[in-house]
Amino acid sequence: MAQEIDWKRVGSFLAQEARRRGKEGREETVLCVLQRIVEVCGEFSVNRKMCVRLGTFLLGDKLTLIAPCCPDYTHENGAYTFRGLGGGVSLLAEKHIFFLETVTSIEPRITPLLLVGDHEADDSEICRAVGKNRMEFSSLVANTIEATRRAVAERGWRVLAMTECISDLPMREV
Repeated sequence: MAQEIDWKRVGSFLAQEARRRGKEGREETVLCVLQRIVEVCGEFSVNRKMCVRLGTFLLGDKLTLIAPCCPDYTHENGAYTFRGLGGGVSLLAEKHIFFLETVTSIEPRITPLLLVGDHEADDSEICRAVGKNRMEFSSLVANTIEATRRAVAERGWRVLAMTECISDLPMREV
C-alpha cells in the first residue's frame, strides 16, 4: 500500500537544498513538477525518501535520467521468460520509453539515457538459458542497442551499452 506523502516536509527540504545550492526560488516549481511526476510513478516512488531524491535531482541544471534496460529477452504476458534472445527493442526498454515520454512531457529539461545490459553476455548461465554463445549474445545486444536508438532517435535521447557508461561494471558484479 502506498504511503501518503507529507508534501510540506518535502517542500521544506527542497527549500533548504535550493538555498544550499544558491537556487532560491526554484523549490516551488520543482515541488509542482515533482508532484506531477510522482503521480505517474509506480508505488516504489511514493515515499518521502524517493521524493526527496527526485526533488534534489530536479533542482539540478543537467537532468540526465538513466534508464537501465535488459537485452531483448523473450517474454510472455509482460514478463521475461529468458528462453531466448532477440535483437529488437526489449520489453523493459519499451516500458521505459512509454514512461519517459510522460516524464519528459512534464519536465522537458530531463534528457533520458537508456543503457542496455551488454555485460550480461559475460554470464555463462544467462547465455546457456537463452541458447546463445557469448559472441551471438553480444551481436544480438548490439542489434538491440541499434533498434532502441532508432526507436528514440526523433526524441533526441541517447542509447548506450551499459559498459560504455560504467566501464568497470563486470568487475563490480563479481
